[in-house]
Amino acid sequence: MARLKQFMLVSIGALVFSFGSVIASEKPLGGGPWTDPDVIKAAIAIDMTAEQSAAFRSSVGIFIDGVMRQSMSLIKRQKPDLKRELKRVYRKHGNRMDKNMQTVFTEEAQYARYEAYRDLLLSKMKKMGSRR
Repeated sequence: MARLKQFMLVSIGALVFSFGSVIASEKPLGGGPWTDPDVIKAAIAIDMTAEQSAAFRSSVGIFIDGVMRQSMSLIKRQKPDLKRELKRVYRKHGNRMDKNMQTVFTEEAQYARYEAYRDLLLSKMKKMGSRR
């Protein structure tokens, strides 16, 4: 009985170890346009303080969640003019994020770098949506 337990533990350990190395070697799952290296570099280039960074992450998260949620809803309902509706969704959530970021980024240069980040993120998100 003790040998069986030992064998099972060794087998489970080997399975976990081999599965972990397979996962580590693969591309991370669930990565979206916001994890693109260029988008990350653009976010770093904004040069934010800790408070600004927290507000930035929150606003971008709300933007992405809102766009994804509404986009999926439109797709599920099979809206006839999907392209126009998606454009409206991006604009609505983008304007909300811009309004919030105007209060966070007081320096003009910093806000300009944020706009470059936003434009890059939007283009990557739209490319993601058009892949099929």
